[in-house]
Amino acid sequence: MFGPAKWSATSTKGQSSAPLVLSDRVVITQGAEVSALDASGKTVWKKGVDLLPDSTHPNGQRTVIAATPKVVAVIDQGTLPKGSDSLAKDSQGTRVTLLNADDGSKIAEQTIPGDQIERTTGLAFTITTGNNVEYVAVTPDGKKHAATVTPGNGLIGTAATADGPLPIATVGDRVIWGAPYNGNMGVQSAVATGLPLENSTVQASDGRGVVVLSNSDATAWVNLTTGKTLTPDASCTKPPAPQALHASPDGAYVVGGNAIANVTKSTITCVGGGDGQKAVMWDAVADDGTAYGRTADTADTFVVARGGDVKTYPIPADARDTMLVGFTSDGVSILLNSTSGLVNGNPVKG
Repeated sequence: MFGPAKWSATSTKGQSSAPLVLSDRVVITQGAEVSALDASGKTVWKKGVDLLPDSTHPNGQRTVIAATPKVVAVIDQGTLPKGSDSLAKDSQGTRVTLLNADDGSKIAEQTIPGDQIERTTGLAFTITTGNNVEYVAVTPDGKKHAATVTPGNGLIGTAATADGPLPIATVGDRVIWGAPYNGNMGVQSAVATGLPLENSTVQASDGRGVVVLSNSDATAWVNLTTGKTLTPDASCTKPPAPQALHASPDGAYVVGGNAIANVTKSTITCVGGGDGQKAVMWDAVADDGTAYGRTADTADTFVVARGGDVKTYPIPADARDTMLVGFTSDGVSILLNSTSGLVNGNPVKG
């Protein structure tokens, strides 16, 4: 895994610009360019997408995620273009550019104005302006859904109000809708409604169909395609609520926190964290269900699990800054050195 790379490429430095690994594409960013490589490291396409720099981030802020396994979403934050009005004031915001993963062609573009914008799950965003919060979701075809919430003051009879159902998350081409509620001191939030775990927040998604829902009483991993809640086995008495999920290239397995989900069988297995055991955090999973991760406390031990077999290996000192970001369908592991921005491709056997 951490041996000599079969091929290498240079990407933007930092974990926030980690390569996007799809089944047959590895999408990287470098400046204003977005490039897709195949499993052998060959460039398949390049696309220039203007950055949105501002005074705080002269090189812009860019994140690339999968809107679907075939649609790449380039998310930029900064000063929005003024268009044809040369006298227009500068305005801050976020721009979503949707590209075809096969050839890099542009599908659509949406801009979301606002100074305080936070991306939640998928292509869903919250924009805070004073006491109001606008919820915006962009679907892979470029359509935008929006609704605004005005919070109450936390007192009885002054609940938050909304001008429609709230688009609080996107999962593939689905939008998850919610309703507002007031927290302590009148702080507003939103909960998912109509899902197997009612009145819950969306903690994470694999970008395909699996989401983690959580409320004050429980956590549930739900397959939106079937509507079924995945069943934890005896090793996983309390499913974790991780902030990120990672799917195998074919979507049959999903990992997050210390849990490995078999989507086909609707089961969840947990590894590590028991009596006398170190906690484990999974980074990626292959099509055969082999999960790869690290120990959570010191991150100096590499952990591999397949079925019930768990093996550990010391991580070489010169690989401590290297993170596994995923697998292609050809079994090539994609690793990123977050310090140098070097992306390595290395076939894994066995």
